[in-house]
Amino acid sequence: MFKFCHKFGQKTVRVLLSLFVFFLTSSLHADTFKDIIFKPAVANFTLENSKQKSSSNQIKIKVKNSDTLSSLSFYKYNPLSNEQLNISHTEFLMGKVFTPMKPLLIENSRDITVEKSLIFKQNEPLIILYQDNNSTKKDHIDIKISTDKDEEIIRLYNTSQNSRIFAGYIDTNNQDKKTYDGKVYTQEGTKVKATLFNNTQELFAVASIKSLSLKTKAKDQNSSLWTSIVTNKSLSSMGEFIKYTITVENRGDEDIENVEVTNTLSYGLTYKMGSFYHDDKLAEHLSFSRDKRELSYEIESLKAKGSSTFTFISLVDIDAKNYIQSSSFAAHNSTKSNLSIARVKIKNDFDNKSFIFGSVKTDNPDDIAGIRFYLEDGTSVLSDRYGKFHFADINPGTHVVSIDVSSIGNEFSLIGCKANARSMGSSSSRFVNTRTSHIQKVTFCLKRDNSKKDENSTQYFKIPKVLSENMPEF
Repeated sequence: MFKFCHKFGQKTVRVLLSLFVFFLTSSLHADTFKDIIFKPAVANFTLENSKQKSSSNQIKIKVKNSDTLSSLSFYKYNPLSNEQLNISHTEFLMGKVFTPMKPLLIENSRDITVEKSLIFKQNEPLIILYQDNNSTKKDHIDIKISTDKDEEIIRLYNTSQNSRIFAGYIDTNNQDKKTYDGKVYTQEGTKVKATLFNNTQELFAVASIKSLSLKTKAKDQNSSLWTSIVTNKSLSSMGEFIKYTITVENRGDEDIENVEVTNTLSYGLTYKMGSFYHDDKLAEHLSFSRDKRELSYEIESLKAKGSSTFTFISLVDIDAKNYIQSSSFAAHNSTKSNLSIARVKIKNDFDNKSFIFGSVKTDNPDDIAGIRFYLEDGTSVLSDRYGKFHFADINPGTHVVSIDVSSIGNEFSLIGCKANARSMGSSSSRFVNTRTSHIQKVTFCLKRDNSKKDENSTQYFKIPKVLSENMPEF
């Protein structure tokens, strides 16, 4: 509501203007894309006690298909990637019925580290991810996988409820050409195409099947430079050190000058400065990349049929996932050695289990040790004198923590701490949802009633320091 004055000659006109402009994009609605919306702005106002109405020009909006923002991509397993997918459920069309595939398990886990890829090896599973940006809610999406000799239909499901991210996989094979069997027939050079099944949207992804080139192998074998890398352990945990040993060989008949050795660490590994040794001597003049993950060192001369050895230490840091690796190669001018790789598996000492921390609250805190608590599997613990207790090394998920009422004594009675769904109306048990590497708290409440104190409970007396004169004689 606005008031303003407009001066016209000697006359002043007072105008009371009420302007309501409804141009909220959230109010725009169309049933299908390509619909056209007309949305004018309307002004209602009073001029010299006369009600007036004026409409603006109309704004023309053409609704675009929101699916154009969706994406369909191929992914492959990569233990060094930071992107993780849960490929828990995929189905394939057999006849007229969708049949579940076996879960894709890599390193006994459904949570798989992946990277986007357009090139796959023979017999390598193709992981398909569909990102749906349409407003329509779905719990699955059907994808057609086709080559020049095979066609398969697979069904992808939401990675989580209403995530609009659908993930699944299909195996490749080079033996069976049968269609609609849950495996796509491929050979070297095969182009694999993924499209939305029974959908007019032009959305697709293409990947190629390739194998190692024989020419590349021959080139490595004929190279006079050869590298190898080994570690002092094949299994490690976060916070531990790993020792790497790199050997560079000159298999030729002539000495090679100025050989550059390069080593690259994956995410999850950090060089320990001052640990790089060349032939048992501390190496100098090292070159590092900006992120400190790539190290270069130059060998002044490598004799014919000779070798040179390097050692260094790296720290396994918090970013380490599943596997970590270190790769090395040597180069001289345009000649390169083979690429040697050393992989170490990471133990998840902390990530696989969860922890429940419990406490007992009373209106009059005192020594309340010895109260027993149970898990649903029968595991039991006792509280300390402060009412604290815990369950360690338990599997993530939903657990039930119960208090043994017979262990609290007659002087206490259970009361509800705070009404919520975890107690399900009971003061003697709690539902606890735990997650990996997390601590979940649980609380029980007691009320003390001294009038009901057990007569047989422990009583404390002072020991006299002086014998009484009336002590009996024996």
